[in-house]
Amino acid sequence: MDTPAKKLSVDPSLEHLRKQAKQLLRAYQRGLAPAKQRVERVFTGKVVKLADAQHVLAVEYGFPSWPKLAAYVQSVTADAAAWRQTKNDNLPKAANDGDMARVRALLDAGDFTQHDLDLALARATHLYLDIAQVLVDHGADVNGEYGGNYGPILLAPCEGTNVKGIRFLLEHGAEAEADPDRSTKYGNHNTPMRMLLGSYMRPGGHARREAIDLLVSYGATRPTEVDDLAFAIFRDDPQELTRLLDADPKRIAKRFVGFDYGNIKLEGATYLHQAVEYQAAGCVDVLCARGYEHGIEINTRANRTAEAIHDRRDFRGGGQTPIFHCVASNGGGNFPMFEHLLEKYGRWIDFSARATIRMYCWRANQEETLENVTPLEMADANFNPDDTNPYWKSRDRELAILRQRDARSTMENAVKRGDEATATQLMNQHPEHVGPHLWAAAVHDARSVPLVTGLLRRGLDPNATADPRSALDLACYHGDAAMIRLLVEAGADTKRLNPLGERPADLLGRFVPLDPEQHRACLAALGADPGRAG
Repeated sequence: MDTPAKKLSVDPSLEHLRKQAKQLLRAYQRGLAPAKQRVERVFTGKVVKLADAQHVLAVEYGFPSWPKLAAYVQSVTADAAAWRQTKNDNLPKAANDGDMARVRALLDAGDFTQHDLDLALARATHLYLDIAQVLVDHGADVNGEYGGNYGPILLAPCEGTNVKGIRFLLEHGAEAEADPDRSTKYGNHNTPMRMLLGSYMRPGGHARREAIDLLVSYGATRPTEVDDLAFAIFRDDPQELTRLLDADPKRIAKRFVGFDYGNIKLEGATYLHQAVEYQAAGCVDVLCARGYEHGIEINTRANRTAEAIHDRRDFRGGGQTPIFHCVASNGGGNFPMFEHLLEKYGRWIDFSARATIRMYCWRANQEETLENVTPLEMADANFNPDDTNPYWKSRDRELAILRQRDARSTMENAVKRGDEATATQLMNQHPEHVGPHLWAAAVHDARSVPLVTGLLRRGLDPNATADPRSALDLACYHGDAAMIRLLVEAGADTKRLNPLGERPADLLGRFVPLDPEQHRACLAALGADPGRAG
């Protein structure tokens, strides 16, 4: 049986057709089965060159040769360009404006091309489905091309995660699956499912999940580069994610390779980064609860890896923690995830973490590389204070929170390092961030008597806790008699039973071996009469 000819776009591009031929040749040379089948329908038993691949492409589009195809493309594009130069008020614009009266007038006058009819349909499916219906009734092709090698019309509502537009086109016969090997304007986002998963929009799990399930119900398949676990996260399906991790818990530590998704590219990142990027709150909680024993937690960094995005193979970015993926998102669309992380994990998030990232700069309309930036510096780099568009209304709140959290994290890290000068300067500048969370940094991480003394002098209660173990518990954990004495003299409760069922004395020697003299010194310090800090 003969294979039906492919449908050529009503606004074709000879440049894009040449790229398709080169892509076909490369796939054939790699021995990929689909490419071999296409070539062998036309040629057998010969060494295939680029001219042969171009001929195969021409035959697939119903032309006897590549020169015939090229001549046709050049003629129709020249005619379309000349026609459009005379038209300032055309059908796509009227559809985009939601102007039903103008749409009907242009249709009645027949003052349009097939491409304009199809493009108008793509524009109408964004908001105006009544206009979309009129356009379909007048011959708009739901499987037509958007133009400019963007791809099928269905990709347009998928890019905007527009469930109503997707449903309209599918119900009117649009094909849910597309050629996964086609080279299009947006690279690998060349099928409805890939465009939906790769969309810059962050509408939350429900809308995206509904759109994914809708495409699947009409025959779309999961892209080959997206495994079942990543697909569950795209759908924000914590139940399916849990089931998959129960079957193979170690998968949680996987790093993405060849994964061209995310406003901040997820190449080298983890499933937790993906869940934050795509506002899958339920999946974030599953991954945080189960990941720690496999080295995955809220401050896990993405691998620094060479990205092959847009052929820029010399770029070595990465190092970002999950919080980067919900900061400064398109239109503040991921602000709900930002709030979720603050509420549930804010105590542990390091806002002073630095990374080298590539993200889309909306003002410059290009991908921008930001080197060695914190989440705050990344947000500031793409913030326009003169933009009054309410679309960005969450940005002011986001920046205010980041400025506060950045100072808090910087202070806590200085204390952890035992950097007394920097920590003291930051505490003087930001007294509002001096709190119980610093006990663990000073006692457990830095083990610094001067810093603990400084906290006590600032009035920090030695019995206040942000963790199950108090400052005195941690001093006993390390068998630090001088630290124990200092805290007890400041009023630390030597009899306190912590949430783990431990009293301070219970921790002496349990984790850090103590010789008899050290043990006696610690017991003596615990039995000292409490007094005031000096």
